[in-house]
Amino acid sequence: MSTYSKVLILMVWVVAAIGCLIMKKIQPESCRLYAVYVLVICVLITVYSNILVLMV
Repeated sequence: MSTYSKVLILMVWVVAAIGCLIMKKIQPESCRLYAVYVLVICVLITVYSNILVLMV
């Protein structure tokens, strides 16, 4: 996996964490559901990118 790919995946996780913090400020009652949703999306993106790297 190249450094470029690692940086992009790290940026996705950082943006997701910032989004969770913002969502917690905006709507604290639905923060857990949003956090689970974000976690699932980030894991899927990470797995998908690793699969693509293995295929190339």
